[in-house]
Amino acid sequence: MDIIYLHGIAVNCAIGVDAWEKQLTRRLVLDIDMRIDVQQAAARDSFDEVLNYSEVFARIKKMTRESSYNLIESMAEGIAQMLLGEFELPWVRVRVRKPGALGGVSDVGVVIERGAPGKKTAHTAQA
Repeated sequence: MDIIYLHGIAVNCAIGVDAWEKQLTRRLVLDIDMRIDVQQAAARDSFDEVLNYSEVFARIKKMTRESSYNLIESMAEGIAQMLLGEFELPWVRVRVRKPGALGGVSDVGVVIERGAPGKKTAHTAQA
């Protein structure tokens, strides 16, 4: 399997536990790794057979703009589940970074992996 990735996605969203936090938007940075078989698409040089990462980017931006979370862990989980379901991916890794959250630390965050790395889906099993 192969990995298509989008790293350094900057999003502004409402996130936090306290009411005052939900009134503000905070800048988060996302790194997304998506496992998918690109061998057939590469061999045929066919855009129709590969994951359209522009659509993935647009969907992530829309989701983070329209949602409110208490925890970055919840955001990461929501993004992972959306990618697995809507894009029929077998495996994803979602990293959410919260720059400046702690003084003296460049950023804090969470990394989650969901799905089965070797699992084939309809999207990845195209011939």
